[in-house]
Amino acid sequence: MIISQHLLIFFLIIFIILLFTIIYVLYQKLKIKKYLDNPNFNYIPISNHFFNYLHKKDIDSLYYSIIQSIQQIFKNSSLIIYLLNDKKDFLNLKYKSENTSINIQFQNIPIRDEKNFLVRTILENQPYFVRSIHDDKRIIEKDIPDQTNNALITYPLKVFERIEGVILILFKDETNFTDAKIKLFETTLNIYLYILYTLNENDRVDQLSTDFQKLEEQYIKKINTMQEQLILSGKLSSLGAMASGIAHEIKNPLAIIKMLVDEIIGEVQEKTYANDLAVIKTEIDRLTELVNHFLDFARPKPLHKIKCNINLLIQDTLNFLDIELKKNYINIKLSLYSTLPTIYCDHNQIKQIFINIILNAVNAIQNTHIGKGHILINTGIQQRESQKYVRITFEDNGTGIPNDIIKSLFEPFITTKDHGIGLGLAISYRIIENHGGRIEGKNRMEGGAKFVIFLPVD
Repeated sequence: MIISQHLLIFFLIIFIILLFTIIYVLYQKLKIKKYLDNPNFNYIPISNHFFNYLHKKDIDSLYYSIIQSIQQIFKNSSLIIYLLNDKKDFLNLKYKSENTSINIQFQNIPIRDEKNFLVRTILENQPYFVRSIHDDKRIIEKDIPDQTNNALITYPLKVFERIEGVILILFKDETNFTDAKIKLFETTLNIYLYILYTLNENDRVDQLSTDFQKLEEQYIKKINTMQEQLILSGKLSSLGAMASGIAHEIKNPLAIIKMLVDEIIGEVQEKTYANDLAVIKTEIDRLTELVNHFLDFARPKPLHKIKCNINLLIQDTLNFLDIELKKNYINIKLSLYSTLPTIYCDHNQIKQIFINIILNAVNAIQNTHIGKGHILINTGIQQRESQKYVRITFEDNGTGIPNDIIKSLFEPFITTKDHGIGLGLAISYRIIENHGGRIEGKNRMEGGAKFVIFLPVD
């Protein structure tokens, strides 16, 4: 009797627990139905990993989170997200639910196909709620990625005035979406879209900040370069004025001394004096050459511009230097741009610059690669700001430019030659500057020097 009472109490307890469980389950179902009938922010089906994706700015996972959340609202639906490409001329399939298989023909949809209902969703900026695909004349069935479905929703992915793409939801059963579910779907989707928009805007602002910093660095570098060029031009002008006066003062006495030495040589018979006078004459000739260099630097010759093909001028220069190059076993490698435009320049002065740069390279190669020296010469076109230039590049595998003079390379009296006076590159700089161009010199990573000349295309 006591055992029977215990069993009765046990079964009564089990019955009460089951009754409460059933009541709780029914309550939860009614609660969810209530939220679906009256959607609000208390029941938004956000993915469990949503905040983790948000923290990592994982855009792909956020889009997949959208798909998971919408599938919680529309059970057994298939979802596809198309996004516009950069040129806004194609809708590209980017994301889809796991239960959706798509043929390759639906991967990319051209915006020009205005009959396609997905394209019209974008162009009209209006969603489509189609409860019967077969009865809706707006839908061409061949345009549906999965034709086993009977109903669909297309919705533009838009925040403010910017449309990013379209979401397509396919249903086997048209009764699967009700007005309450559509309201919940729109609320959920808009939350995601605002979040994605905010992330994209933050990235855009960060990119703009980076771009501005780069732009600022470029302008600072450009200003510094212009300041260096102005300082160099000022130095060249001041030194040129001084050199002109000195050279004139020296040139006339030298001419008189040379004339007198020539007369004495003709009269002196003794060999010792004749040899000494020959040495004096040689030194006078060297001084005269130095003075002429000064005058070339101080008083540049006026430009006589004619039409010029730089490729032919390079060939002409190499023909002129052919014996010198062969004597030093220098290999010339040419890469000349075949459709190089003709320019207006002083043919003789530009040729003189080419000769000077090539002979400098020969001199540098003699100290390193005897028999293995090479000079690379190439031409091309380059746009610098709003001006088009012909670009001429000379590269050699010589000793390169010493680091202590590379910043003052085009200043007067800067030279690495034992018997050089350091005016060749200074004169070249002035000639190129008078042509409205630029000349740059630096060392190559592989060793040797590199000079680049820019001459404007008129």
